[in-house]
Parts: sequence; structure tokens; C-alpha cells
Amino acid sequence: MQINIPQLYWGLETLIIEPVFRTGISADIYVIPSRLKQSNYSIALLKYWFIYHFLIAENTNHNPLNICEIGADRGRQLEFINAAVKRGYPEVHFLKWDAFGEDISKPIFRLKGNSRILEKTDANECSTIEQFEDYDVIIYSNTSGGRKDTENVISGLTGRLKNNGILIGINGLARERKSAGVEFTLNTIRDIAKKHKLSVDFLSGGFFRRNGGLIPLQKKRWFRFNLLLGALLPSLSGEIYWVYRK
Repeated sequence: MQINIPQLYWGLETLIIEPVFRTGISADIYVIPSRLKQSNYSIALLKYWFIYHFLIAENTNHNPLNICEIGADRGRQLEFINAAVKRGYPEVHFLKWDAFGEDISKPIFRLKGNSRILEKTDANECSTIEQFEDYDVIIYSNTSGGRKDTENVISGLTGRLKNNGILIGINGLARERKSAGVEFTLNTIRDIAKKHKLSVDFLSGGFFRRNGGLIPLQKKRWFRFNLLLGALLPSLSGEIYWVYRK
């Protein structure tokens, strides 16, 4: 019987660094520490891996997708998707991908035709910009924000979601949350969902140990064990991932 942790059954090949770089992702887009490059499967790419699989799943509900990415930076997520497709993985079908952030790699988004680029740094601003429309998917990476900041942003962003649309959220490393004095747990995410009448489609910790240079974590089964520990011990894990549905 399978454990209900879907990431344990997703393919890991898109996390292999060298083939990904050979398909066009350059070092100036992905700044990966040398210690993490020693691993066969890169923790540094894990966030993009999670989001990719969320988008593939959402294509069964909306096809093509209208997507807004908050914190799009250099376009790493789109480049990750492009690399996955080149390696034979399913394509994310979308009509437009609007990018919101700073230091955005404009050519990546302009190749997509309908995409718009808004170089802003405050996610609160995103939910009130008039030219924004309603989306099937909003991606929001909140690296170390606390409950109040995150809840305020989510409240605004969900107003830009279509009915049955999803908001993909990521909260940063446990050590970053701890050093910032941030109490952000799975219960926090559930409470926010309840308050704003959202359902929770997915909620999990990410990985347990970040140092991918360790020999055991270079093996597929040990990497999956790392994911399992991250899911089972989210308060100690690196990053928390969730998907809200409106």
C-alpha cells in the first residue's frame, strides 16, 4: 500500500544537475552552491520540481493555464519546465505566464508571447494592480515571512484567483524561519485556509537534510528517504509546500 505522500513517486531525473545544465539552464540563472553540485539529485532544484508537478496536475482541471508567478526572479521555474520537457517529461500547457518580481530575465518570458513582466518587489502590490486579471494558478514563494505577512498577501492574491483556481505557496528553510523568530507551521497554513474559505489540496514539508554532497543522498532511494523525513517532520524540514484551492 502506498503512503499518501505523492512526491515519493515523482520522477527524480529532472533534479539531476548536469543534464539540466546541458539543456540550456546556465549558471547565471541557477546559482547552485558547489557543495550541492556534488549530489546526483539536487536539493537546490527541489522547489521548481514541486511546482512543476503541481502545474502538471492542475492541467487536468484547466488547460491551458493562466499563470501568475510572484517572485519570478530570473525565470528559473520556466527554465526548469523547459528542461523537463526536453528530457521527455510532460509539458505544462499554459496560455500566459505573468511574471512579478525583480531582476527578471525578460527574454525567457517574452518568448512566451502573452506573458507580461511587472518588476515589483512587494507581493501585497501584486493583488491590487489593475492590469492583473484572474488566474488559474498563482505561485507565491514566501522565503521566510511570518504568519501575518503571509496571511495578508494570501488574502489579496486569492482575490485574483478564478473559482477552482489554486495558489501554490512555499515557505523558506526552517533555520531561516527560526532565526527570524517566525512561527510558521502546517497548522498555520490550515488556519489561514479555514479563515479564507480555501481548501488545502497539498501540504507537506520538503526535505530533511540539505547537504546533498553526502554519499547516501546521491542515491535515489536515500534521496526519497530524505523527502519522506521532510514530509513527516515538517517543523524541522527545509521549506514547506502547500496548495490552496479557491
